[in-house]
Amino acid sequence: MASLFSNIWLIFIIVLFFGASIFIHELGHFLAARKRGLKVLRFSIGFGPKIFGWTRDGIEYRLSLLPLGGYVALPQLVDMGRVEGSKENQEPLPPISLTDKVIVTIMGPIFNVLFALFLACILWFVGQKVHSYEETQIVGHVSEEIINSEGRKIIGPAQAAGIQIGDKILEVDGKPIQNWMDLRNHIILGSGSEGDLRTTNLKVERIRDNESSTLNFTLYPELITREKFRDIGIYPALTVLVGDLMEDMPGIQAGLKKGDKILLLNGNPVTSIKYFVDHLQKFDEKEIQLQVERNGSPIDIAITPVKKTLENGVERVLVGFQIDTEKITVHKNPFVQISSMIQRIVQTIGALFHHQSDIKLSHMGGFIGITHASYEIAKDDFYKLIWFMTFININLAILNLLPIPVLDGGHLMFALIEKLRGKAVSPRVLEKSLSFCAMLLITMILYVSYNDIKRVFYQYFQSQSQVIESVNEEQKSKDFKNSQE
Repeated sequence: MASLFSNIWLIFIIVLFFGASIFIHELGHFLAARKRGLKVLRFSIGFGPKIFGWTRDGIEYRLSLLPLGGYVALPQLVDMGRVEGSKENQEPLPPISLTDKVIVTIMGPIFNVLFALFLACILWFVGQKVHSYEETQIVGHVSEEIINSEGRKIIGPAQAAGIQIGDKILEVDGKPIQNWMDLRNHIILGSGSEGDLRTTNLKVERIRDNESSTLNFTLYPELITREKFRDIGIYPALTVLVGDLMEDMPGIQAGLKKGDKILLLNGNPVTSIKYFVDHLQKFDEKEIQLQVERNGSPIDIAITPVKKTLENGVERVLVGFQIDTEKITVHKNPFVQISSMIQRIVQTIGALFHHQSDIKLSHMGGFIGITHASYEIAKDDFYKLIWFMTFININLAILNLLPIPVLDGGHLMFALIEKLRGKAVSPRVLEKSLSFCAMLLITMILYVSYNDIKRVFYQYFQSQSQVIESVNEEQKSKDFKNSQE
């Protein structure tokens, strides 16, 4: 019952945030239109048939069926009634100036930016807990091999190029980075190539014998996972912590405690989760030496891992604990937050239209994907949800300014064309372009939603498989314990 109540509450919060984002956008248009004296027919959250609504001072306020945005019906700006299939806006209305059109159009995106800034200020004030590795630029592990999207093992691009543990990544393709998220985004969204080979250029700082040097590397990324994202086979430096321990497994039997900080594995520094997991696989029922830090003191612990066959048939060498990482609280300047979000969105749009990029429309997330991501984020950390909604509002602002009919940028485009031509765009041309782009937008939404559903179901079945594996392992452990008793 508690879990059900928690899920309902999370869904309510997500709907509230989404509704607020759409409402804020349309409120910007509405207030600007009223201030400039424009005729307002309707204020709608959502598109399509009306679910419920009311009329006041000649303006219809309503909630519509399709929760894919919203609109303010402004016949002097653009006749959205035509897109909705309505013929109500036939009365002649006085024309409005280009200034009126620009102000009313841009106030929607501006209100989204202001709302995002408000949310960013909340995060700046209260602070946001993030994994320490998210804020690092230090390489903690370089994979000797990676598995590409075709399932083949190949040499890691970073390994082949000569990247080393401890290197600090300064720039990717000539662009400075601030943290690991920046690094990851620049690599995934990269469009560098030499013929048929993808390229990524890294500028790194390497410190050896207390001397610092700056080095430049050209790497050749590979596509990985079913999503086919660019990857170079490096992982961030982090502190590996012992999480929950499994009963009747070597870790708890050897004396590991939750919260122990793993320092060394057989005398080698443990600088990343990937390093620990990969090197552990080399010890099948062979004793290993771990050095951990507990309450500020180093402790040496001898453990003999065991090999287990998981439900998917994969054999893994296990110690028997979940891995945790350190979290830190950051107070990022709101303008820095907004600036980095804008940079990321613009870079994504650029990659989507770049012929050398591996980013396709199938990688984009729609309403279903965003809702699912919001739900998963909200389960983990409420402040992460605030960050995500900040990002969504910046996204709404930028995408709405694209010069596409039906969007705000399209309205600006028609207004500028009208100013340059010295006369209004033909109602027939306007109607056909709006209808065509509306259908194109709906088709794109359906396509993106289809891919969202595939991703959500894939993640669901993956998580269900992991749950089944965990339950089976726990049951096997209990059966073994009972047989010993």
